[in-house]
Amino acid sequence: AVWLLGAYEWCSFASVTNRFAKLAYTAITALLMYGLYVLVGDPLLGYDQSILKPFLMTAVVCWAVMLLWVQSYPSSAVLWRSTPMVLLAGWVVMIPAWLSMAVLQAEAAYGSILIFVLLIAVANDTGAYAVGKSFGKRKMAPAVSPHKTIEGLIGGIITAVIVAWIFADLFNIQFSSPLHMIVITLVTVVISVLGDLVESMFKRVSGVKDSSNLIPGHGGILDRIDSLTAAFPVFALLYLAF
Repeated sequence: AVWLLGAYEWCSFASVTNRFAKLAYTAITALLMYGLYVLVGDPLLGYDQSILKPFLMTAVVCWAVMLLWVQSYPSSAVLWRSTPMVLLAGWVVMIPAWLSMAVLQAEAAYGSILIFVLLIAVANDTGAYAVGKSFGKRKMAPAVSPHKTIEGLIGGIITAVIVAWIFADLFNIQFSSPLHMIVITLVTVVISVLGDLVESMFKRVSGVKDSSNLIPGHGGILDRIDSLTAAFPVFALLYLAF
């Protein structure tokens, strides 16, 4: 339900304002999610990794492409600012994240891995804000998000690794080694920043401040979960691989 609300909000990035068109896009998103669910299989009963892993790898490659878009913005906008391309990007952003959450939930009791990923993402955001606010000088992507700094990124990474070290043990999440846990956390946190930047880039081009006003004072659903859109597929792929 959260991701389908996100799909509805995504339409504003593509300058789609008609309510029926938004509902149609949301319905197509639901059908794509269901079709993928049927192909991969119920994660709780055992999923087909021969389909899942290539799908997640494709999603990660797409995120790499969007990283290039962010780095070269605003000149890159000519490649993707059309309505069909932005709508297609919405599926790339949301559907792999949803499937990754379903798979990770099946990997441990009570969804502890989901909570683990949420915690490191929140720790990263909190550490990045605190350090960036106090010490941030060097802009990370000024054309897309002028408030994000390199110092904030480093502060967020350190905070996330500390939280990961504590809760991996507390939740009894199985990694092949402490080094793998740190590496997977590092990569996930860095990529989660990309999720935030990608949404900021699409909002900037469409002239939208928030994805919606669904959450008063906080914007929309996408404004709350933007970093998770990239974090979950990357974490799921690395966790399943190692």
